[in-house]
Order: sequence, then C-alpha cells, then structure tokens
Amino acid sequence: MALLSEVTGGKLERSLRYREHTGPLGLHYELRGACSVGKKRWGGLDLTRERGRSDFDDREVALLRRLTPHLGAALRAATLLSQVSPKLKRTVSQEYWSSTIADGQFPTTTRWPNTYSEN
Repeated sequence: MALLSEVTGGKLERSLRYREHTGPLGLHYELRGACSVGKKRWGGLDLTRERGRSDFDDREVALLRRLTPHLGAALRAATLLSQVSPKLKRTVSQEYWSSTIADGQFPTTTRWPNTYSEN
C-alpha cells in the first residue's frame, strides 16, 4: 500500500508518473495497492483523486488495506478457474450453487468491513 504523497515527501512532482501522466490529466493524489496471496501478486489497484480534492485519509487507506487480500484471492481463483476445462467449470459451478441454494445457505467469505460506522 502506498500513497504518492508519502512516497514523494509531499512533493508529487518528484514522481515521473505524476509529471508525465496523472498530473497533466488533472489528477493529483494517488493510492496504490497490490492484490496478493502470500508473496504472489494477482492484480493491483490504483486510485486517483482529481486536483482540488483532499488526499486519501487514514481510514480510506485502512479500508483498501483490508480489501486487497480478498481481491487478490478472488483474482487468483478467477485466473485458476479460467485455466480448467469448460466442462469441469460447469460441473463445479452447478454442484456448488445447487447445494448452496438447496441448503438455503449463501456463500460469505468475510464480514464487510465497517470502517465508516459512527460508533
């Protein structure tokens, strides 16, 4: 997880990417995160804010930090599933959803992070 403002010591112009790409587009602050499982990266996020908006705050960084491992696991599963035969995918999917719906259970992997509650 990295904030451009922290990496550049608050001087965004020190970033080549900012000078040549995001800055000229009217974008200002940037928050980047890797979607990893273990030490393997399966994807990444790059969030930007337009000029005139505030930088990402600690709560937003914490939320992204909590979400990226789950997104990494989902990207890993989707990638691996895309590599199996279509017949196996259909069989696994049909069996999973049939048994899940028949039991009245719906899949949940984690509770949605409630980082914005007022309590």
